[in-house]
Amino acid sequence: KPLIEFQRAKLKFEAELQQEAENGDFTYSIVRPTAFFMSLGGQVELVKDGKPYVMFGDGKLCACKPISEEDLASFIADCISCEDKINKILPIGGPGMALTPLEQGELLFKLLGKEPKFLKVPIGMMNFVIGI
Repeated sequence: KPLIEFQRAKLKFEAELQQEAENGDFTYSIVRPTAFFMSLGGQVELVKDGKPYVMFGDGKLCACKPISEEDLASFIADCISCEDKINKILPIGGPGMALTPLEQGELLFKLLGKEPKFLKVPIGMMNFVIGI
């Protein structure tokens, strides 16, 4: 479920793309990665430095399975040549269980042996930032 404006815009574009592809002039593969390991790297450094783990809302709005850039790039490249990926929406994530941002933060604090400290940013702030 889209919560912020850029998510709604992306879904609108996807719908328009699918509609335009119905005439057969082109094919598409819509790839939806859940999260990137790289995007979590900044959080690791913050927590190591004693700063809070930052998350939107209560940290339970969604769960994801982070994927490496290399694995995602390989998956996207396969979309060009694999018939089973043509004209489809393809969610993709890394291995293991899906974790919420709250669970990711708790795990990070545990692994680093630090007392959990969270900064919960209201979801509405994301729309404000996008509007700038």
